[in-house]
Amino acid sequence: MSARRVTELGDIVGMVGALIIAYGAGLTVRANREYNTGASSIAHRREKYAYLIGSLLIALGFLLLFISSITRTGT
Repeated sequence: MSARRVTELGDIVGMVGALIIAYGAGLTVRANREYNTGASSIAHRREKYAYLIGSLLIALGFLLLFISSITRTGT
């Protein structure tokens, strides 16, 4: 796999991670607007999982970008 493909893969993984984080934040905002109930513990749990998974994907994206930059400068 070329360094360019690894860079593209890192970008895609990072963007998916950012979208997952935005989705988790949106779930909590929507749950907080519910009439007289607020966000439930399930909504908070989903938000935490979305933040965790999104953060891990962003970190993986940065790792892939780092690996591609090392392989690009090494040749």
